Amino acid sequence: MYLPPDFVKADAVACGQLIDQAYDQYIKATAPTQGTAVWSIQDGYTNHGTFSALEKGKTLPFGFVASKNRRLFVVIRGSQTPLEWLDDASIHPMPFIAGWGSTAAGFRGVHDQIFPAIQKLVFDNQGSADHLFVTGHSLGAALANLTAAHLVGAGSVQPDILTLYTFSGPRVGDPIFADQFNEKIHRAWRVFNTEDLVPTLPLSTVDADPRSTLGLSETDIELVLKLFLKNSPFLFQHVDTPVALTYQLKTVSDNHNLTQLYSRLN
Repeated sequence: MYLPPDFVKADAVACGQLIDQAYDQYIKATAPTQGTAVWSIQDGYTNHGTFSALEKGKTLPFGFVASKNRRLFVVIRGSQTPLEWLDDASIHPMPFIAGWGSTAAGFRGVHDQIFPAIQKLVFDNQGSADHLFVTGHSLGAALANLTAAHLVGAGSVQPDILTLYTFSGPRVGDPIFADQFNEKIHRAWRVFNTEDLVPTLPLSTVDADPRSTLGLSETDIELVLKLFLKNSPFLFQHVDTPVALTYQLKTVSDNHNLTQLYSRLN
């Protein structure tokens, strides 16, 4: 495993552990109240507030903004199953903010719900912080990239105080978005398992001929991919600097698991 010189392993692991707390926040919010402890942030962090979005017909917490030792963290969870976001998210292009190209309509829809609260929480609390971290897993990684881009694009945050650590994220935008992101945001790390399916989605290019195959001889995986890709001409491109780990745990869910991923950084 190669870690670039500017990659801070302890910060990446701390971000991963915070996302696990965001998953715990979601679990407690959806569990029966009787006998279930109320969620509270752990490990010495101060929770400044929660942001929520509509999921499965209910408004549920998608993460929080917290601080510790003059460092502010925007923490965004993913969906509970690795490919759940593809059930709800259209991959058709939708313009992002001016000059930043397009993202997927599904990602934009969730982003629009959580960003106003994130922006206010960051504005209210960044004065007491020296640095801002934005982090997320899976769908949350896509939302973390959009959040960072929007904060910088709107002038809410200066890039020199910003760092991203995302985990197991899909592609989130078109080449214009990727070019702007990589030009404006200088410390952004995309941690992933090479054997995880999710970072390969949505596919970077789609053959325009619907009669063509993907070279998989009509296997189940090709049929699934075609379902996800139906009639979309959208070109996707990854952002961030990749930090790749390789391990095989035999199931899509385990290969995509957040705790497995950041634990291996140690």
